[in-house]
Amino acid sequence: MIGTGAPRARRPAGAAAAATAMVMVMVMTAAVLPGACRRPGGPGPEPAPAPALPALAFAEPVVELRAEVGERRTREVRLAGAAAARARLTLETVEDPALEVRILPAGAGLPAGLALAFTGDRAGTRAGQVVVATGIPEPARLTLLYALRVPSHIRIVPSNPYFNLRDPGARARVLRVQGARADFRVLEATVVDGPFRATLRPGAPGAEASVEVAVEPAAVTTGQRGILGKLRLRTSDPAEPDLEVPLFAMGALPPPGIDAAPDARAP
Repeated sequence: MIGTGAPRARRPAGAAAAATAMVMVMVMTAAVLPGACRRPGGPGPEPAPAPALPALAFAEPVVELRAEVGERRTREVRLAGAAAARARLTLETVEDPALEVRILPAGAGLPAGLALAFTGDRAGTRAGQVVVATGIPEPARLTLLYALRVPSHIRIVPSNPYFNLRDPGARARVLRVQGARADFRVLEATVVDGPFRATLRPGAPGAEASVEVAVEPAAVTTGQRGILGKLRLRTSDPAEPDLEVPLFAMGALPPPGIDAAPDARAP
């Protein structure tokens, strides 16, 4: 049978498959992302809902107080949330006795909260928590995390001395200790754990002290690999009267009569 119209151009098979795939992708995208296939100029996709805020919390969930020895630092932390006006705080737990905590009543447009005070007592960092009862059913309690920091002014080099048991030349290390105070002195150096000995050379007040720490081979068990120890320093600094330095010894002592294994290396 002969047709009278002009012959229609045949679409390549690859083009037809591509057009079908494109339609399927558009349909699937519209189902997964509402508004993704809306016409240009139309409203865009709906924004994701904001995360729900807790009904009651501390405006600062973690507080850090940093003070020099003898210095007093304070901070106020208030409640936040829809239930803040109904809360009636009572103190339940304070983990560190150096931290003073008292309840702040609501007033002057501010919700209730806590007043924290810390006087620097000894160098180091410690953390803890304050627990309060809220006086409402939910949440019945709140926890405030804190960190108390007192900076150290004593420098020990190396701070983590390492000893190589396989090398006789690496079984002793000299630690240099320097304090910031003009009258600083290292009064005593004592090994409190591990097969080590310590020899103190205190130096003049305010000058650098040195402590030689050495492995005691006779106290090391044959075949023992890896030894931990601890050195305690007693100083004249009231902020850091006692310091502990970890000691690490690795490898194994060579058999009697052999000075060192061929591949031993000093640290």
